[in-house]
Amino acid sequence: MKATSDIVLINKVVVSGDKDAYGQIVERYQSQIRNFLLNITAGNRNLSYELAQETFIKAYLSLHTFINKARFSTWLTRIAYNLFYDYVSKQSNTTDIDECGFLESSYRTDDSLLKSDIYKALETLKPSERSVITLYYLEEYSIKDICKIMDMPDGTVKSHIRRAKEHLKTYLIENGYGQEGFND
Repeated sequence: MKATSDIVLINKVVVSGDKDAYGQIVERYQSQIRNFLLNITAGNRNLSYELAQETFIKAYLSLHTFINKARFSTWLTRIAYNLFYDYVSKQSNTTDIDECGFLESSYRTDDSLLKSDIYKALETLKPSERSVITLYYLEEYSIKDICKIMDMPDGTVKSHIRRAKEHLKTYLIENGYGQEGFND
């Protein structure tokens, strides 16, 4: 059975308010959006789920503005990123960005020590670097799509990737992961 295309589902929602069609969209993308948010929040499961829920609500309310120039997944990830960015901005207005507490023990996925260490390493990055690394390496978006999602020029995205890789390498080496595997 062939899956209904995103555009057909979007049209059903926009034209006739078909909630079942939107349910299909949510089912199709919720894991991707939750994983993206889980990574950029450095493992904060509650925050990532809350932001994912807000993403789908905002997407539903804004679906009529979707223009088929980019993939729907790119548009949806842009919404998720903006919500995360807004959250970080609000937090930094009241506290130092390093004290936002993305990685709290009660929110860890605690499947493995390595996963915990990776989240700790991601937490050391600036939010924009963490977002770029997550989009590029974990979500496998192209540089072009990352530019659209984060509204950044190509060179800025590439420099964020380079700096983030350097920071992650330094952090992981300092925390016992050794030099092997970090050669570019």
